[in-house]
Amino acid sequence: MIKKSKAEWKDNLTKPKPPPLKITAIKEGYIHFRFDHFDAEHSFFEDSVFTPDWAKKLLKRLKTFQQCTIHQFQKDRSFKQSQYVHEIKWDAANLGSFGIYKGEEYDLDAWQFGLSKAKGRIHGFFIGDFFYIVWLDPEHRLFEYKKPN
Repeated sequence: MIKKSKAEWKDNLTKPKPPPLKITAIKEGYIHFRFDHFDAEHSFFEDSVFTPDWAKKLLKRLKTFQQCTIHQFQKDRSFKQSQYVHEIKWDAANLGSFGIYKGEEYDLDAWQFGLSKAKGRIHGFFIGDFFYIVWLDPEHRLFEYKKPN
C-alpha cells in the first residue's frame, strides 16, 4: 500500500469538488427514447456501414429530439420537413413490418427520422411519450433514397 504524505492529503482536501450531476426528470409530452425492441441483427441491415462519425451524429440527434414535443414530431409540418420525419408507410417500404410480436399494434404508429437529408434514418414506433428505436438505417435502405440530379 502506498502511503500519502500530509501535503498530498491536504491537496486532496482543498481541490474543488465537481458539481453534482443534474438528473433530468421525464417531461410529459416530450420524446423519450427506449431500446427495448432494438434489433441490431436484422438481416436486412446487418451489413450496414456504421462509422464513428455517424454514431456521434446519431447521439447528438437523439439529444436534440428529446427537446421536442410529440406534437411537433407528429403534427408540425415545417418541423417534420426540416427534420426528415415521416410516418412509415409499409406498403411503400422494402420490408412489410417491424416483425415484432403483436406487430400490427407497433406498426400502426411507426415513424422514421433522419440524421440529415442523405445520412440515413432511425426507425421505430411510439407508445405514449416513448419512441422505441427498432432499426438504425445509415444507408437509407428501408426506403430507397433518390439522390437529386
